[in-house]
Amino acid sequence: MVPAVVSAQTADPLHVVAAVLSLMVTVLAASLARASHPLAAATALLFALGLLRVAQDAWHLAVGVLAIAIVGEVRRRTRSGDLKRSLDGWAPIMLHLASRAGLRYHCNRLDSGRNELAFLRKLADLRILIPILLTLSILTFLLSLSNVRDVAHLISGLPPSTILLAFGLAVIYLAGRTLLFSLLLGKLRISSTWREKVLALVIGEMAITIPAGEYAQNWVLKRIENADFSRSSAATTFMLFTTGFLGLSTLALLGNPGLGWLRPFVIALFLAAAALVTALIRVKRVRAEAYWLMHAGPMKTIGPELLETIEGLRELFTPGVVARALLITGFNLFFLLLAFYLVAHGVGLVTLTFRQGVTTYLFAITIGFVEAGGLTALQGWGFGLDQALAALLAFRLVWTASVWLICGLTIFLLRSEFSHQQPL
Repeated sequence: MVPAVVSAQTADPLHVVAAVLSLMVTVLAASLARASHPLAAATALLFALGLLRVAQDAWHLAVGVLAIAIVGEVRRRTRSGDLKRSLDGWAPIMLHLASRAGLRYHCNRLDSGRNELAFLRKLADLRILIPILLTLSILTFLLSLSNVRDVAHLISGLPPSTILLAFGLAVIYLAGRTLLFSLLLGKLRISSTWREKVLALVIGEMAITIPAGEYAQNWVLKRIENADFSRSSAATTFMLFTTGFLGLSTLALLGNPGLGWLRPFVIALFLAAAALVTALIRVKRVRAEAYWLMHAGPMKTIGPELLETIEGLRELFTPGVVARALLITGFNLFFLLLAFYLVAHGVGLVTLTFRQGVTTYLFAITIGFVEAGGLTALQGWGFGLDQALAALLAFRLVWTASVWLICGLTIFLLRSEFSHQQPL
């Protein structure tokens, strides 16, 4: 077998001939099919230069191509110039599925044809599909690196008592999230009932686990209470800020021996954020540039809404609100991290300390890719690939199932609130 160009560090005559022939065939086929696609030449070179060595490599490439082709075709067929966009597109899908499951609500101003078309357009939104496909791709890649049978065996050994404990912690976690969301909406003078706030929050929590957007609860509030989206999104942004601040601060404090760059990076990030805020407040030219971006620059279409969100954040950043928000968020994170620690022990990571579990999952949720980030952090603590992946996948399964069960039951109990839904 001829070694690949990358491993051999040189291009032998066979590779040169193969590359030339593959490019000729690709260009000729594209011309005959009248389907110009220059990037196809790059794919041809992957084969010609020996970068894809086994059938599994070709299978991974084919799955990726198929996923991209499906997304592109669905997007092309459903794209519409008059589609009314929102910051997050998953909330309409959750409402649609809820109605299909028998949760009745009134949409007197909308005919069924427009409802179905709007649902399909939202479903085809790349902002929904891309995060889902990216998550699935990362999971597939990580599983390909491990022994799938060993991972499955470890997950299947999770004790039922641990699952019940994780479910109870999920109840407490969601209650804390609801309390904080209600507190912030009250400070923003958004007069929604507690039932509407709870309904919006639980739909948002279900959307986050997909993953498909952090601002779904604000869209729901707008639909059922006609609450101003830009203003209510300040509450969600503030919740993200408190979670990020506590997470990064804890990571900087505890560290990870296998990630020596983590603590300096967090400190540099805090300094950069402080410098940016100081410049926006103190430097007149920076304020002028920001004003231009919001009103006449490339962000002018969302500038007024963004300024309304910023004004809401300014109202929330008071010592009393910040202190209470940090306290509630700290308790929420504690219960979340405790659930991960218990599940990790349940699948065999008995030597995992609580400090290691805390830094692992905080690092995972901070970078956004839970399995990839958590795997990196656990390996930094010296754990093996199979055990680390089993802990992360088991926790995703247990936590997601718990959240969906709790939120689904809550939606069923509060289904009468859908009668207040506003038209699109």
